[in-house]
Amino acid sequence: MTLVAAVIFKSAHVSKNKVYLFTLQGMTLLTFSATVPGLKPACDSNGCHPTSAQTAACFIGLYLIALGTGGIKPCVSAFGADQFDENDDTERLKKSSFFNCFISQLILVHSLLLQRWFGFR
Repeated sequence: MTLVAAVIFKSAHVSKNKVYLFTLQGMTLLTFSATVPGLKPACDSNGCHPTSAQTAACFIGLYLIALGTGGIKPCVSAFGADQFDENDDTERLKKSSFFNCFISQLILVHSLLLQRWFGFR
């Protein structure tokens, strides 16, 4: 679903900042569905019993987060690079360092996750 969101947002020329709003709206709705008494399901010793509106609020929040995340994932490194001025020599060097740190961090995190999930035997 996130890949579909990325393609839709890219083809519609939606800016990165507008895509962040989907994630923000989804997180807000998901927070409200867990805290606001009208959206929070009633729970007893047999479990929780949400109404259809409560279930819909929860899933709409999750889908908005997925859409927003899918729209910004391809733009994360470009968004970081936008913070540096290409015409300034010192910032051009910092931009290069940013990409080196960004890729190194991705490799490190993925290596640690693979070690945690599968182990190196």
